[in-house]
Amino acid sequence: MTQHQAGTPLRVVADMSGVSFMDSSGINVLISAHQHLTDAQGWLRIAAPRKPSTAS
Repeated sequence: MTQHQAGTPLRVVADMSGVSFMDSSGINVLISAHQHLTDAQGWLRIAAPRKPSTAS
C-alpha cells in the first residue's frame, strides 16, 4: 500500500472483475490489506467479484 495524507482514512476498492482464480496467497493479501486499513480507520471494498464456478 502507498502512503496517504496524515489524518485522511485510506479507502481502497479492489476491482476483482478480471480475477478468475485466487489461491490462498491472494486471499491472504486481501485479509492483510483489510486488517491494515481497518487499523488506520480506512476500509477495503471488493468490487465485481465473479460467481464461484461449479464443477461438473
